[in-house]
Amino acid sequence: MADKQQIIFGGFGPLPPKKAEFKKPKPGERPLWLEVLEEAFFKLTSTEEGKQLYGDPEKGGTLEQIWRTNGLFTGKLPVCLLSNEQPLVPTDAIDRVIKMSSKEVVNALIDLFGMNEIMAFPIAYHDGYLGHSITLLEYDKDTQRFTYLDPWPGNSLLCKDFNAAGVDAQLKNGSWSITSTELEKVIFAAFVQRPLWSEYMGEKYYMTYDEFMNSDFWTFFHLAEVDRETKDRGTNITLKTGGFQTEIDLNVTVNQKNRLVKGLLNVKRSWVVGPPYGLNPFALDIVRSFIAALTPPPDQDAVSRLINMFHQIQDPAYAEQLINEGSEKSTLHRALFTYLGPSPSFEAIFQFSNLSMKNLSGDGEDWLQTLLTIDAL
Repeated sequence: MADKQQIIFGGFGPLPPKKAEFKKPKPGERPLWLEVLEEAFFKLTSTEEGKQLYGDPEKGGTLEQIWRTNGLFTGKLPVCLLSNEQPLVPTDAIDRVIKMSSKEVVNALIDLFGMNEIMAFPIAYHDGYLGHSITLLEYDKDTQRFTYLDPWPGNSLLCKDFNAAGVDAQLKNGSWSITSTELEKVIFAAFVQRPLWSEYMGEKYYMTYDEFMNSDFWTFFHLAEVDRETKDRGTNITLKTGGFQTEIDLNVTVNQKNRLVKGLLNVKRSWVVGPPYGLNPFALDIVRSFIAALTPPPDQDAVSRLINMFHQIQDPAYAEQLINEGSEKSTLHRALFTYLGPSPSFEAIFQFSNLSMKNLSGDGEDWLQTLLTIDAL
């Protein structure tokens, strides 16, 4: 096996995975939103630690660094589609690498554009001498051309006189474009958001509302619908439990495909901790069961330690040990203190979902809010 080398890619930076709404700049001009994000990125990478993690904007970044940068500004680390026809580079830091031929990478991107028109795809390319980064914005199946954003000022580095691979990028109506065949010559890696890649591969990463209705959580707590309200391409469904209805507010949101995208559980703080139970077992049960039921399948392992903590905190010895051993940076420690009341909030970010707990006040009551958002398409 050939030795791995390190390739530096220029032009990388804080580009979002969705197409930004901006007027197409004139040649040589750059959109304001990009300037603002880059200013924040330059500040982040002004330290040696920042450069080690995310690269040096003035010099470029390795594949691992630009993958990490993409995750930094999107909130979730993407899947890396890696061409096996390019030089080998270190990828140990990237937790999901899909190796395929350059043609297969390009064909996958064409398919992904066909599935989701609002997504954009940051890519790294290498022409045999130079590494650079651009963001693919669209694919036109009639012309078989990709439209892309090149952060390089002035002419794109994929113009005929600026690359060694013979690619002849064209400028039309303020945008650069290349053919799919040209992209095959230079593509090194593409970054794809995990939900879209899972959708493409047929991997189950979500729960439908019908599945939720057939879950043990629905049956055990005797849930029933109270109201539905459709807005912003989603439907909010208000639910009620069979018991303790004055202590619990519960609702979920589904998208147009009837997939859960949000679950919100509010329980009264006085019901969580207070007489006659102290640490109320009924409140513990619904909070931990809510988290377990709504967490999408790929994130179940990641959330299991948190659910286990909620199973055991009624044991004084376990709670004392967790408090003594925990640190302020520990998810379990923050979750415990948020649940008990001393901490205002905590948040955990998983591959396909986000979980937060907050102590809030409203309508003359103190509440513990548990919110789970799912990245379901």
